[in-house]
Amino acid sequence: MSGLSLHFYCGGAGHPLTFTEEEWYRQLRQALDMERAIQRNWGFVTGYGMEKWARLVIGRMGMLASRRKRSQRAHARVRH
Repeated sequence: MSGLSLHFYCGGAGHPLTFTEEEWYRQLRQALDMERAIQRNWGFVTGYGMEKWARLVIGRMGMLASRRKRSQRAHARVRH
């Protein structure tokens, strides 16, 4: 194994373009979990003794719109 790819997504906290100040700070708080995700996934690498050969790669990181709002947008596209 040459590397372990980590994908990290925060849960939705409002509309991606018209969010409130409180929703913005909620997203930032959720992003703080990235450190824990890095430590946990690096623990997998070191747990198998692969730290000399493998690297942890942050493949993706992002924030997702809530499922409810995403499905409503998809439904609206179908109807119109």
